[in-house]
Amino acid sequence: MDRKNVFFRSKSYSLKPSGDSQCSYLTVQIMMKKIRLIRPILLLPILTVALIVSCKEESPVLSNPVEVINMITVTLSPVGGGEPAFWSYSDPDGPGGDGPEVIWEPLKPFTIYIGEIRLFDASVTPPVEITEEIKAEADVHQFFYDFRDVASSFKYLDFDDNGYPLGFEIEFIAYEYGEGLLNINLVHLAEKDIPGVSDGDITNAGGYTDLDMNFLVRIKE
Repeated sequence: MDRKNVFFRSKSYSLKPSGDSQCSYLTVQIMMKKIRLIRPILLLPILTVALIVSCKEESPVLSNPVEVINMITVTLSPVGGGEPAFWSYSDPDGPGGDGPEVIWEPLKPFTIYIGEIRLFDASVTPPVEITEEIKAEADVHQFFYDFRDVASSFKYLDFDDNGYPLGFEIEFIAYEYGEGLLNINLVHLAEKDIPGVSDGDITNAGGYTDLDMNFLVRIKE
């Protein structure tokens, strides 16, 4: 073959990666101009480098990032009527900053309450409610309630699509007079099918903590 200048017609080739690769399509275009004859084998390193650049992996995206939750409100309405008790906990700057602002109201003895939980991101002004955002991910969230040194109990009233508890709506029962603590813990990516977890035992729930805080519980007239 004559080793003088050779002409190529302008063409475009789309190289489509196979499988589930996230590589973008690479288009190799040979322009309509005079180039010197190059052996085909010399094009391979160029194409290889181009493919490597095109196939650079994207940064992984966490499908269930941990939410920013630094404010919670709890409204406890007595079954059968009566004045509800209101609790709130807000700590916008988190550990190491100013102390949390806590509001709690006493409960009446031997009374059943229906509790409703609302969650907020109070690091912005005004606080942004994210209750519905967490409810939309009910299958990977669960509240856990642990009464300490006070005669009270609870049960779940709301559930995810698989029948596992969520915990935005609960039933509290205040028994005899006394004072203690209620620890509220919201777990992200909770393993709800592990024995005991759906009953409210956090021991083997796994996952990550979205919220962990305590309320004073005082039962009195």
